[in-house]
Amino acid sequence: AYRISQPREYSMFRFEDGFMIRTVKLAHVVTDASPTADEVEIFRSMLASVGKEGESAALLQGMERAVRSAVQTTYVAGDKVRVIEGDMSSLACTVLRVHPDGALTCLPHHEALTEPIELKASQVVKHFGLGDHCQVLRGQYAGETGLIVKVENDTITLFSDLSKHEIEVRPADLTEAAEVSAGRETLGAYA
Repeated sequence: AYRISQPREYSMFRFEDGFMIRTVKLAHVVTDASPTADEVEIFRSMLASVGKEGESAALLQGMERAVRSAVQTTYVAGDKVRVIEGDMSSLACTVLRVHPDGALTCLPHHEALTEPIELKASQVVKHFGLGDHCQVLRGQYAGETGLIVKVENDTITLFSDLSKHEIEVRPADLTEAAEVSAGRETLGAYA
């Protein structure tokens, strides 16, 4: 396998380890972009292929934190969440109430904890289980519904009700749904 170990210049662009290095004005940087699960996987495999597995974990954690802060997760009463920060890390809860300031009142799923607890939205992530029926809120598959067939780290695989294919999305882009998305009932000018 041929590998370029030194940075190279080509047509006013600089390339290093398969990545284009470019200086841009901060005003031109899109900060509300949210990579798809496929893009994150391509990025992860690219870093692994150039021998930067150690850096890949740190870069992906930073990217996931940035995505989490850029994409505002909306919670509603009844959502299942998992605590990711603090003393109660990994505790599963159900949201009882969402306060105007973004705080959540949650009921823990633990026999020793019977009273509702107050949590910040930044301390929790949405939690889904196999077989849950969900709807995609944002991204390429927005509006589609399906059953969860696989949960892996920060990627959830849905079997779409509409296309009958598996799609990968992030938990922040999902909500539980009772209804099934309907297909398109028109074709051009024909109904």
